[in-house]
Amino acid sequence: MKIKFFQFHPHTLFVNGGGETMFNNTLYQLKQKEIDADLFDIYKREANFDIFHLFGSNNAVSELYTSLSGQNKKLIVSAIDYSNLSYFKLQILKYIQKLYPIENTYKYRQKLFNYAKVIIANSNSEKQFLLDYFEIDKNKIEVVPVGVSSKFYNSNSTSFINKYNIYN
Repeated sequence: MKIKFFQFHPHTLFVNGGGETMFNNTLYQLKQKEIDADLFDIYKREANFDIFHLFGSNNAVSELYTSLSGQNKKLIVSAIDYSNLSYFKLQILKYIQKLYPIENTYKYRQKLFNYAKVIIANSNSEKQFLLDYFEIDKNKIEVVPVGVSSKFYNSNSTSFINKYNIYN
């Protein structure tokens, strides 16, 4: 089994964030387990893989399912998505976007999630958000909590507290 990893968030081209950390750590851990996993190079257009793991489900990558479906490739999506909107507001937003007569981000993302074999949520609350906002079979969503580096295991908060002048 060969897995290709891909992530693209335009605003993170020059600054790494949480998604990039999860991306890099997941790839590292799979390689440690001797699983054939590597970065997908968009310039090589290589199709020699079994699974395409997409980190993020933003509008910049939401149409990738069309290329993958044409090659009959399996897709895993780490959604990396959450909203603090109330359930009621989410339903109104969902309704408006579904009725909008042209393709939009919601519709593209819904198709992406429909094509995905597995959708990874970082928490139960992210899973619930995805179920509330999109029409997804709950059985295809797996919750994989974000891990914490072992370098923080025995650390304390003293330097952070001192640097930011936080008082107990």
